[in-house]
Amino acid sequence: MFGVGTGEILVIFLIALLLFGPQKLPEIARWLGRATREARKAWDELQRQMMSDEQ
Repeated sequence: MFGVGTGEILVIFLIALLLFGPQKLPEIARWLGRATREARKAWDELQRQMMSDEQ
């Protein structure tokens, strides 16, 4: 989607590990997962509303 490959993801993970430490990474990952899920729900709801308005 954004052109991010395995190598780039590995570099991002290593930088995050160095910045935040191993104790903080699971908490950050959970937060990102929740934020992504909520954004997706909001986007789906917006699309659903737009489709119902068109009819």
